[in-house]
Amino acid sequence: MSIDRAAALRNAEQLLRQGRLDAAIAEYVQVVEAFPRDWTTANTLGDVYVRAKQINKAIEEFVRIADGLSHEGFLPKAAALYKKALKLMPDFEPLLWRTAEAAAQQGLLVDARAYLTTIEQKRRQAGDNAGAAAARIRIGTLDPANYPARRTAAAERAGIGDASGAAQDLLKMADELQDLERTPEAIDAVQDALRFAADDEALRTRLFDLLVAQGQLDRARELASSAEQLRGLADAFETADRSSDALALRSEATRLGPSSEIGASVALAAAAMQQGRGDEAAAMALELLQAEPALRPDLLAAALNAAPASAEAAFPTARLVADSYLVEEGWTVAADAMEAFAEEAPGHLPARERLAEICEDGMLEDRLIEALARLTDGYLSAGLGAQARGAAEDLVARAPRDPANIDRFRKALVLLEVPDPDAIIAERLNGQSPFESTALGQGSQVPAAPPQETSPHAAEPAPDLEEVFIQFRSEAGRNAAQETADAEYRRALAMKEAGDLDACIEALLAASAAPSLRFVAGSLLARVYKQRGQIADAVDWFERAAQAPAPSPAEYHEVLFELIDGLEASGDVTRALAVGLELQADAGSYRDLAERVDRLARAQARG
Repeated sequence: MSIDRAAALRNAEQLLRQGRLDAAIAEYVQVVEAFPRDWTTANTLGDVYVRAKQINKAIEEFVRIADGLSHEGFLPKAAALYKKALKLMPDFEPLLWRTAEAAAQQGLLVDARAYLTTIEQKRRQAGDNAGAAAARIRIGTLDPANYPARRTAAAERAGIGDASGAAQDLLKMADELQDLERTPEAIDAVQDALRFAADDEALRTRLFDLLVAQGQLDRARELASSAEQLRGLADAFETADRSSDALALRSEATRLGPSSEIGASVALAAAAMQQGRGDEAAAMALELLQAEPALRPDLLAAALNAAPASAEAAFPTARLVADSYLVEEGWTVAADAMEAFAEEAPGHLPARERLAEICEDGMLEDRLIEALARLTDGYLSAGLGAQARGAAEDLVARAPRDPANIDRFRKALVLLEVPDPDAIIAERLNGQSPFESTALGQGSQVPAAPPQETSPHAAEPAPDLEEVFIQFRSEAGRNAAQETADAEYRRALAMKEAGDLDACIEALLAASAAPSLRFVAGSLLARVYKQRGQIADAVDWFERAAQAPAPSPAEYHEVLFELIDGLEASGDVTRALAVGLELQADAGSYRDLAERVDRLARAQARG
C-alpha cells in the first residue's frame, strides 16, 4: 500500500510535539515499512522508541539499520549505530559481538579486542567454557598477520572439539607463510595441524616435503613411511655427506619394496601361521628379528591377521614380537603388542595371561587391572574355576572398590561349587581373611592352575623360543623398575621441599606406577593438587590412593577423610556421603566425621 511519505512524516512530527509518542510511532512505522531503506526515518523511529521506553524495539531498529548500512559498505555509520544500540543494553552479547565485528572490519583491532574480551569474561564467569573459548578464538584471529595468536586460536578450537577446523586454520596459515617465504613457521603450523589430524596422510606428506626442503632431515626421517620417501630422503642425506644414514635408509626402502627378499620371508611366516604351523612360523620370525628388528610391526601384523582363525599358531610369533619390544622400547609397547593380539583372539587365554605378566612386570598397574579383569572373564567363560578364583582374588586386592570384581570372585566360587560364597566374600571384606595380591616384583603373576585343570586353549611354545628374551622377565628387570620408582618418589619429596610443584607432580606420577608406592605417592599427589586448587585431580588421586594397600589404618582413614572434603568441595554430595558412611563404619567416631555425615545427609535429602 502506497502512502504519502511527506504527509506521514509531518503528521508524526506534530504528534511528537504534542507528546503523543504511540501515535507518532505508528506514523513512523508506516513510513519505514513502506520505505525500509529510509535509514534517516528508521533512526528517528529508534529514537522515539527510546523516548517511549520501548528499549527492545529501539535496539531492534538500530541493529536493522546498522546491518543494512554494513551490507551497503558504510562501515563507520554501521559501527556508530551498533554503538548507539549497545549504550541501551551494554551487556547484550549479540550487540557486543556485532560491534566487535564492525570495529574489526574497519581495522580498529584494539576496540574489537576490547568488546570480545568483555564477552569472553562474561561467558567464563557464567561457566560457559565453550562460549568463552569461541570468544578467545575470534580474538586470536582478529589480526591476520599475527600468526602466533592465530596458532593459539587454533589450539583453542581443538580444545572445544573442533580438531578438523583447527587443522584447516593451521593449513591456511601454512599456505600464507609459505607465500611469504617463512618456511620454518609454515613447518610449525603444519606440525600443529598434524597433531589435530594425526591420520591425515596428505598432511604427513606435506610436512615431510617441507622438512626435506628445509634440510631438517632427522625430523623428516621420523615421518618417512613409504619406499619412495625413504629413497628421496636417502638422496638428501647423501647430499649432506651422511652416507651411513643414506645407506640405512636405502636398505629400509628395499625391505619395503614388493620384491624384497625379506618381505617374502615375512609372507612365508604369515602363511605358516594361517596354515596352523605355529612353531615353524615362530622359528622364521625369530630369524627375521635377529637379522632386522625393524620387522616387528610386520610380523605382529601377520600374527594379528592370523589370530581370528588360527590363534594357537599365531600366538608364539606374537609373544616373540612382544618380548622383542622389551629389548628396544619397553613394557608399554610390549603390552600394546600383546593386547592387540588378545583383542583379535579374545578367547585365547595364553595371550591374556602373557598380557597380565607384562603389565605386572612392567608395573603398568592400571592396565594390569583391566588385563586381570579380562583374564578372569576368560577363565570363567572357559569353566576354569581355580584359575578364575586366583585371578579374581588378585584383581579384588588391587581394586577392592569395584563391585564388578567382587562379582567375578563370586562367580568363580560358584563355578567351584564352594559352599556359601557370600559368607566367604563377607569374611574377606571385613578384614578377617583379606584378599591378597601378588606384589609386583615378588614372583608369579597370574595364579597357576592346579595340575588336573588346564586351559583347553593353551599351546606349548617351541622350547628354543621360550628363552630367547628370558632376561626381560627376570627378577632383575622388576627390581630395576622398583628402584626407578623409589628414586622418583625421593625426587618428588625433594622438589616439594624446594617448592617446585610441577617437577614434584611429574615425579609422583612416575612413582605411583609402582603398587608398593601407590598409596604414599598417590596421597601426596592428591595433596599437591589440592594445594594448587585442582580439586578434580585431587579427588581422582585420593580415590586411587584409597584403593591401594595403606601402610596403616590411620593413614587410610586420613585419605578417606580428605576424599570426603574434595568430593564435597566439588559438589558431589552423594559420593561424599557414601565415603563418609564407609569411613564411619570402619573408623567409628573419627574427628568431626559424625557432623559431616549428618550435614551431607541433610544436603542430599534437600536434593
